Amino acid sequence: MGETNPQAKALIVDSDRASTAVLVSLLRNAWKREIFEATNCANAWAILEHLVPDLIFVAHAPPDLDAPKFTRELRRGELAARKTPVVMLAHEPTRSTTLDARDAGVHEVLRKPYNTRDLLRHVDHLLGQDRSWIEGIAYVGPDRRRFNSAGFSGARKRRLDKEVLSPENARVGQALRIMKAAVDAIETEPRQALRALRAQADELQSAAAAMADYALAGAAKTLKEYLDTSPKLNGRRLAASIDGIIGTSGTDAVAAPPAQKVLWVK
Repeated sequence: MGETNPQAKALIVDSDRASTAVLVSLLRNAWKREIFEATNCANAWAILEHLVPDLIFVAHAPPDLDAPKFTRELRRGELAARKTPVVMLAHEPTRSTTLDARDAGVHEVLRKPYNTRDLLRHVDHLLGQDRSWIEGIAYVGPDRRRFNSAGFSGARKRRLDKEVLSPENARVGQALRIMKAAVDAIETEPRQALRALRAQADELQSAAAAMADYALAGAAKTLKEYLDTSPKLNGRRLAASIDGIIGTSGTDAVAAPPAQKVLWVK
């Protein structure tokens, strides 16, 4: 069971030495990983300057360790490990804490104390999935949108998912909404705004290819070229480009609920 890649590495950020020792033993025995340890965020950032682990475990023990805050900074930073899956470890996490962690880009929340079975289940699930990425403004992290899971048919599935939008149209709508938010954030969050715009231009091109929508593909390509070559972004020009793409796409996807409301799959 589990990962046997000899190059696999994990980082544990936890001030509780006893808890770390247990986790180190389990990770080494079950997944044959090289383990790196940090007792605080400063040490963790120093390690991540030179390490790209395939798993990061972060204890939530405020005020010394704030796992959602750490994850949010990681996701919006420039480190090579910014997309690494994060597992938050917490004693009695509240619903509010769990939602805050997920909104920050945490992949999994594991309650302390956990047993071997709990750890195996969470980590195997995490390693066994290939989850795409949301590069937005309000949210940066793993994609949890329900329309990406065609098999979900529960009562909480959105009406728009079932009755109006195809997966491709939903992707286009989400990308356009994120782009509009990015345009609004150009002055306040220029680095993340540009990153979000580039990612969503790629998303539009991918969706256009799936739909064989050549007009949309061309418009997305033109936008991406502008993003890649312009030394300074022009908010008005970008807003006009996005409005043009909305017209080009000919889709009702933009009528879907705002992208800033994160939807979770249980």
